[in-house]
Amino acid sequence: MLRSHAIFIAFLAIATVTLTFLTILITKESKSRNALSACNGYESQIPFILDRKIDENLLSNLNEHSRHIESDTTPLERSPKCKREAFLIMLVVSSPDGFVRRNAIRATWGQSYMRSNYKFTNNLKVSKSEMYLPEDVVKTVFLIGSSPNKEITDLVETEASVFGDIVIGGLHEHYRNLTMKTRLGLKWAYYHCKAKYILKTDDDVFVNPYPLVQWLRAQKREKFYSGWCNFNSPVVRDPNNKWYISEDDFAGSNYPGYCLGGGYVMSDDVLGRILAISYGRKLFPMEDLYVGLLIKELADVQPSDNKVSFNLIFDGAQGCRYNTLYLAHPVDPKDQLKMLLEAELAQRTCK
Repeated sequence: MLRSHAIFIAFLAIATVTLTFLTILITKESKSRNALSACNGYESQIPFILDRKIDENLLSNLNEHSRHIESDTTPLERSPKCKREAFLIMLVVSSPDGFVRRNAIRATWGQSYMRSNYKFTNNLKVSKSEMYLPEDVVKTVFLIGSSPNKEITDLVETEASVFGDIVIGGLHEHYRNLTMKTRLGLKWAYYHCKAKYILKTDDDVFVNPYPLVQWLRAQKREKFYSGWCNFNSPVVRDPNNKWYISEDDFAGSNYPGYCLGGGYVMSDDVLGRILAISYGRKLFPMEDLYVGLLIKELADVQPSDNKVSFNLIFDGAQGCRYNTLYLAHPVDPKDQLKMLLEAELAQRTCK
């Protein structure tokens, strides 16, 4: 435990210095951006009133088990809240002791829209009526459950208060609770924030924000669901296999199309629709299939496969290939900065 505490303190210090430096730069540039926006007739997006609420009548009709699930997947009060609409929310699944991974992301792609030397120092104009300040283009939050270890819990509480980017739920940390953790994040993104698109990913992933956002700007704003998608995958019936699924969980022999959990993106309307039909449903053991099976019930939404750009078997990228790489897995924390710098270089030098 002393080692965990020391690691956390060291990375907290490094990340705090980094983010403080970035904040100084952002503050200076914000003044010039706001002045320029005013001159051009633009204003930053006004705070929005989020009126999305869960139907209390629906909750009251749930059985005790389902009510317990909803309680555990409801963001705790100390979770962050949005003041303005974002263009893209990135939900990063993490574990309580994943301090190193979270700080590596904060110091790199999680903050890249606020880097003073990057393209997103300018406002993002999505359409004639839609304008996002750099800090509102992407909002990155981490999804964490509760740990039985008090020292780890105390460290997470400190981390959350310092950075304000951790969505905490009452669910217990366990691999089989990944579906609950994903549900926690989806509920937070819909009921406590608002964005045009929602990306779910993990903390061992590199996200390449600039080409991802440019790609999303060209996509349709409704009925959208994309990533590394599989179709007609066979159901594993071997009880000794990690991916075992019983016939009670799924009766068919092949799964419908779905996008893998390493990274998939959906439009806000799809998120709202799957949440609306999800209450009281049994939680599928695998979170990506849980989401995919719910989306399957939306007859007008189909998975859009993009394995090239959502690379979940990443073995290295070089040069201009970064411009079509939106997401890569697996990535070690020590490689996050290297990849971000290489991706930024590709944006500057490749056409």
